[in-house]
Amino acid sequence: MCVRACKRENDVPDDFYRTWVERYLVSLHDVYVDSPHGALDGFGPVQTPFEPTKGFFVPKLCNHCKETPCVQVCPVGASYRTKDGLVLVDEKRCIGCGYCVQSCPYGSRFMNPRTHTADKCTWCYTASRAACCPRACRPAPRRRGASATSSGRTTRCARSSPPSPCACSSPSS
Repeated sequence: MCVRACKRENDVPDDFYRTWVERYLVSLHDVYVDSPHGALDGFGPVQTPFEPTKGFFVPKLCNHCKETPCVQVCPVGASYRTKDGLVLVDEKRCIGCGYCVQSCPYGSRFMNPRTHTADKCTWCYTASRAACCPRACRPAPRRRGASATSSGRTTRCARSSPPSPCACSSPSS
């Protein structure tokens, strides 16, 4: 699964996630949302106070926002946008103030307890290969497409559309 692959590839500390999956169970008037341990171990059966009529999974990660609040509030410029459009954190410049973590409207950042700096999804920007989460997700909702003029891995990542819902396991009623 994508969550496990990301944790392994990026040495993400226990109880923290650069990516996670949420399960939505929906009826006409109710919604149940969960993400046990970020979906690291998948999803088991769950009892809801209503009868779900549909269910779906949504992979979550940094949206690499165009008008990103995390870059705007960083007092030392450690959070920045690459020329390819990805939002990254320079671990050497980060002072660990946490402003960017607080300002992220999607909860996609965390303070790494090992480095005491902000951490988040980077689309494996510095890796010599493509991001691990699209390779690990069997239903392939995290596929990224390349534009006709792009040639680099990073450009393909930055110009792709956001991930679509993940169906990593079937929802239980």
